[in-house]
Amino acid sequence: MDIFRKYTRRSLKTNRSRTFVTIIGIILSMALLTAVIEGAYSGIQFLIRGEIERAGSYQIYISDLNPDQYVTILREQEIKESAEWKEVGWAKTDSQNEEKSYLHIQSVSHNFRDFVKVDITQGRMAESPDEIVLPNHLATIGGLQYKLGDIIKLSVGQRVMSDGSRIVEAAAWRGSEENIVDTVEKTYKVVGFYERLDYSVESRACAGYTALTCGEQAAGYMGVFAHLKHPSRIYEYALGLGPGFECHIHTDLMTYMGTVRNGGIQRVIYGFAVILLVMIAFGSISLIYNSFSISLSERTRQFGILKSVGATKKQLRAAVLYEALLLACIGIPAGLIVGCLGIGITLYCLRDAFAAFLGMGGVQMKLVISPLALVISAVLCLIVILISAWIPAGRAVRIAPIEAIRQNRDTKISGKAVRTSKLTQKLFGFEGTMAAKNFKRNRKRYRITVVSLFMSVVLFISASSFCSYLTDAVGGVASDGYDLDIVYKSYNGSGMEEMPRVYSLVKDIKGVNGATYAEYGGSVFEVSTDALTDQFRKILAEYGQVEAGASSANIGAVIAFVMDEEFDKILAENGLNRKDYYDKASPRGVFYNHLVDTYYTEKGNKWFSAEPLSNAAFPVDLTSTSYRSMDGYIWYDFPNAQTGETEYWYFPEDYVREYWQTHENSDDMDLSKAIRLSKDEAVIKTTFTAAEPVKTTSLALSSQEAAIIYPYSMADSVLGEDHLKTGYIGYSYLAVSASDPSRVFEEMKTVLSANGFGTEYLSNVAAARNSNRMLVTIINVFSYGFIIIISLIALANVFNTISTSIMLRRREFAMLKSIGLSGRGFSKMMNFECLIYGFRSLVFGIPAALLMTVWIWTVTGNAFDSGFYIPWRGVVIAVASVFIVVFATMLYSTRRIRRDNPIDALRNENL
Repeated sequence: MDIFRKYTRRSLKTNRSRTFVTIIGIILSMALLTAVIEGAYSGIQFLIRGEIERAGSYQIYISDLNPDQYVTILREQEIKESAEWKEVGWAKTDSQNEEKSYLHIQSVSHNFRDFVKVDITQGRMAESPDEIVLPNHLATIGGLQYKLGDIIKLSVGQRVMSDGSRIVEAAAWRGSEENIVDTVEKTYKVVGFYERLDYSVESRACAGYTALTCGEQAAGYMGVFAHLKHPSRIYEYALGLGPGFECHIHTDLMTYMGTVRNGGIQRVIYGFAVILLVMIAFGSISLIYNSFSISLSERTRQFGILKSVGATKKQLRAAVLYEALLLACIGIPAGLIVGCLGIGITLYCLRDAFAAFLGMGGVQMKLVISPLALVISAVLCLIVILISAWIPAGRAVRIAPIEAIRQNRDTKISGKAVRTSKLTQKLFGFEGTMAAKNFKRNRKRYRITVVSLFMSVVLFISASSFCSYLTDAVGGVASDGYDLDIVYKSYNGSGMEEMPRVYSLVKDIKGVNGATYAEYGGSVFEVSTDALTDQFRKILAEYGQVEAGASSANIGAVIAFVMDEEFDKILAENGLNRKDYYDKASPRGVFYNHLVDTYYTEKGNKWFSAEPLSNAAFPVDLTSTSYRSMDGYIWYDFPNAQTGETEYWYFPEDYVREYWQTHENSDDMDLSKAIRLSKDEAVIKTTFTAAEPVKTTSLALSSQEAAIIYPYSMADSVLGEDHLKTGYIGYSYLAVSASDPSRVFEEMKTVLSANGFGTEYLSNVAAARNSNRMLVTIINVFSYGFIIIISLIALANVFNTISTSIMLRRREFAMLKSIGLSGRGFSKMMNFECLIYGFRSLVFGIPAALLMTVWIWTVTGNAFDSGFYIPWRGVVIAVASVFIVVFATMLYSTRRIRRDNPIDALRNENL
């Protein structure tokens, strides 16, 4: 066996070019396998770290425990480790938010922050019973300002209903139905402030602001945050506790860890990785198999001689597998290093993009080395190499020794099979005819080259199409059409008076490029079908939104009141006269005539972009329906059992709140508690007149929403003095454009808080927009990175095939030279062969790639209404690359052939 191994090593040294290309192919394959598996694993670990950073590492939270239940939980064998908090009690405060009127004091264990994310913004965590940490939203929402070191005295008791039943910690405000009992005077020193706990820990509906102390005894309910010994059994554990226990599973974390049933995120990531691995395997097998196949084809005569002197099939097959293992020992370790370096550098460069996209500023994407992942990559690559070597080895050892020595298997060919057309002879001469005959004489060898080129063409053009359409879809669907960077909203009904004050505080902040405010809300307007554009009428008809022959249709639009200066700017930009829009006796607005929306159908969601109203139809009347509001009442509509007409019943808010705690539908509501209004009394029809269409809109409005726009000062004239109760105004809105949104956002938080304004609804829209851009960047980097490496594998295959084919034909070329083929004629013949390679691969490759492009367009068309287009840039690059690679490979391969002495080449049988 040693002689066969020695023979194998000498063969690899003799054919350095083929050996080098094969090793490069193995390295590329191994690198890509490593990058995909390590990338998927690193992505999962990034999501896990991000979720722990966001909410904490707890796997299950068991809340609202009484003392007996608390002891039972701590004795559970399945719990690996835990932290807890104990309800000290509730203290009444002077909060400006009536529905969050308490300070909810929880005493936490010293290891609490190991399980729950507590983001301390000032000071430190409480360490003793007389210290307390307050949440930031106590000041921003509740308006209660404290400083580090303040001593606060509280009357702490238990929150109970009027019947004496204790209220659980997450319950919402119950108004006059609840009281604080068993109060105890307590004194605390403020040692820190923290951001509100995650919603999975602290309910947003809770009637109190959660404050944290440490080491106090429980007076109310208790909660346990735990890690389990067997996280995969978390559902079984939760169900096994019984109905008396309130369990909250950290679903996102468990999903990323793969322990929650139907873990969709993990299946998507690993499923995508499996698809990539399959593609890599096919590409790699094609390259490595072709390399071994060519190697064994050129050594067929040698195998025949070895078999004639007694070598067995087992020995020859073992020699081939030894060669495969020898190459694997070089290529696999190198591929591991290249793959880890490649994906590591990629993830490092995209670390900010991942953090911005997922909103995990405190967690960076990085390469996480998994020994198991590396072993899996190496094993997969080794399997690919062994399969690639085993198949041609089996074919080679089955050839009879005499047939192998004579090498007549490749020469059994009829004249008819290599017949060429007279047109080829006429157009390309003798050299072209010889090239065409060579192509037909060994179709299998040429077919492998053409298929390799075909793969690279299809992959590259398809990737270009995928990136282009996916970028358009993500950009179109994710975009909200706003040009603003920061937004401040108010939902409390006082925005009419509040926004001008906020505007005056914000407009002069350094870095603010522009600011404006508005009041607006969405509505559905009835409009004559004659006023619709043909395009929009067809869209409505296609999705069943308007019947044939209907005289009217409904369109969704915004009704907005923008500050007068902003409205005047819109008028000026569209060449309209100001005095036509400030008549309080006959108020008129302008209509922003552009709409990007979606319709939901059984076939999928369809996005569209259109002008709803025809310019020739203006002025247009838009009619909207609203419902009368009554302070302290909520309306429901029920059909009259006798007449079938709709009746409107107004129920007291307290009754409705109590009713929905024990009922799932409105069928059994007590009508005796309600006030009945007729349809004429309850339903209000309001007509809005849009005088002219405009092409520009306010900074405060989206460029994707149709809108009827009025000056801010005309709100009372349009809707009445009590217009905030009409239902048309959803909220007040301040929009800011900034050169440095992050810095301006932080300064706005400081300014607003210092002047008594809450910042709960202050949003950095620029950060969200940047997140969408980062998604596109991530998609492009990984899509093109993958396709480039796959293309390199395909091109290495082409190089290997062409170069080896040329070397095997040295005696053929020597014979042609000996009968008078000139150097120019040789070049002409080789160039014609290159053209055959290129054109044949493109003839099949481009149509296949275009079919893939049509399929990609069809898929993305279900989500985004974009026209079909061909990524011509990708097509041009693919076409150019095919000919460049083929001609470059041919030039490299024939360089040695040109220097050959014909006599020496004809004598040489060691091919």
